[in-house]
Amino acid sequence: ELFAQIEWSGARSGPDTEQGAHDFAQWTLTTGDGTVYEFGDFSAFNVDEFSAATRSSAVSTLLFNKSGTASTRRAANRWYLRRVTDALGNRMEFAYAHEHAYERNGNCITGNWQSNGHNWYTTAVYPTAIRWGGRSDWNSHRLEVQLNRGPRHNGNLSRVQIYGEAENDCIMPAFGLNDQLNAITVRVKESDNAWRTLRSYSLSYTSRVLSAAGQATHYRLLLDRVAERGRSGGTLRTHAFTYTGSTPNTLLLRTAANGWGGKATYSYTPHRVGCGAGQCARNAQRQAVTELRVEDGLNNTFKTTYYYGPTNASSNHWGVIGDDGHFYGFKEAHATHYD
Repeated sequence: ELFAQIEWSGARSGPDTEQGAHDFAQWTLTTGDGTVYEFGDFSAFNVDEFSAATRSSAVSTLLFNKSGTASTRRAANRWYLRRVTDALGNRMEFAYAHEHAYERNGNCITGNWQSNGHNWYTTAVYPTAIRWGGRSDWNSHRLEVQLNRGPRHNGNLSRVQIYGEAENDCIMPAFGLNDQLNAITVRVKESDNAWRTLRSYSLSYTSRVLSAAGQATHYRLLLDRVAERGRSGGTLRTHAFTYTGSTPNTLLLRTAANGWGGKATYSYTPHRVGCGAGQCARNAQRQAVTELRVEDGLNNTFKTTYYYGPTNASSNHWGVIGDDGHFYGFKEAHATHYD
């Protein structure tokens, strides 16, 4: 069990107009060992979507009409981890980037919000860097992980499929167009205060075209390789991944190799699960890992099998899909390990 104190810093940042945002504030969680986790922002909200404060905020916001009125309002809907401080004062801090889209005058937007350029909402927030090793501000840290991103599907954004992205539908979905993770760099600030690379990782992808009867064509971005490089830039090893399946619901990870002779191979079995509201939008089958076979590169093989209950039960299912369409998992999972 985790016992923690949870604090909320405030209910609204700025006036109840275009310049403000309801619940744009900070959550603070303090655990029993004295570690403090800060989510969101303590600074004031900035309505300028192009400002550095808005583009790097640890809070996302949406638009809505205030109940019983035709007056548009903005409110925070997600608060992201910004800082962790342990009992000795050591800190870890997170930097973020945002993407935005727009609603036009209609059900969600009234008044001058659109003409003033304030009709944006947050579609994606993702970390760009993590720093730690210091005790004061961002520049005091001596270790850093950089997360370098770019356009999805290697720039072919026509393959990004979004439901509810129309500018007057009031849906405001969460989606990213430029959050494809392409490289990870681990750096240290040495005694001369210069940042130097310790490790770097380059990620490469394949854009897979998938189709199924009665459904629109889908596209999935599959991670193929991760190349690990040392301080001098030379390749140390390359992780490789393969997949199985040709439809959106059956595309699954098949193998993962570590570049040094080790490999994990996954096998799956479809399981019938229960459905919220008595029915499932697509189907009641979920592909579950039922065998994991690991080769260590030294001619040794290890196997683990998994059991999640009956595979085709008509009732008393071990897994369930909720009313919201999300799979909630299985109530039990039994693992058997073999040498």
